[in-house]
Amino acid sequence: MILAEGPIVIGGTVSARGGGVTVFWNYPSGYPPQPGGAGSGGSILIRSLGCLQVTGTLDARGGEVRVITVFGPGVYLAGDGFIRIDSYTACGAPDLTGATIQPAPFVAPMPFLTALEPARIGQIYRVRCASAPGDVLGFYYSLGTQLTPVPPFGVLELDPALILFYGQHVVPSVGPDPLAAIDIPVPNVPSLVGLTFYSQVFNAFGTVTSGARLSNRLTTTLGN
Repeated sequence: MILAEGPIVIGGTVSARGGGVTVFWNYPSGYPPQPGGAGSGGSILIRSLGCLQVTGTLDARGGEVRVITVFGPGVYLAGDGFIRIDSYTACGAPDLTGATIQPAPFVAPMPFLTALEPARIGQIYRVRCASAPGDVLGFYYSLGTQLTPVPPFGVLELDPALILFYGQHVVPSVGPDPLAAIDIPVPNVPSLVGLTFYSQVFNAFGTVTSGARLSNRLTTTLGN
């Protein structure tokens, strides 16, 4: 993890690649040695409460076992890991121009709203929001959309005439990846199936120096 209150610029290499080995086998002198499997890739989390730029290399690939024979090499790969890159939306999305990143990263401009699973009637709809630790987030939803610039906070993507408020939710101040938990009980009403609503978060009480920002818009359709 690389976590910073200010900007992050990475021009070198951050690696969590799994381990591997090369084995030389002089065929046909018996069976090749058994070196064991390669190590899976690790995890890389990079989060800045300022601007974030990567021009270097982020590597969380799985390791490899190479068996070299007179017929050529055989390569056995382990599973890749996971890379996540967050930055505060005052700077826009993280700048990855010219970077070499493997596997493909999950990139989130904060505050970033996402759902853990589809919404279903009679169940809890679980939404999570990545933002600065300690932020107090207001959760808003609407049955319609509209693009309304609200400088310097971003763009309100909900219909102001149909907007509703679903309480304040706090981002924990501890933990390696603090996320605000927003759990929404969905009534067990069959007539709600197929209803689509839209939601955004506004960290009006943000703890970062850049001030409050509007999140991305989340689109939700209720199912069985």
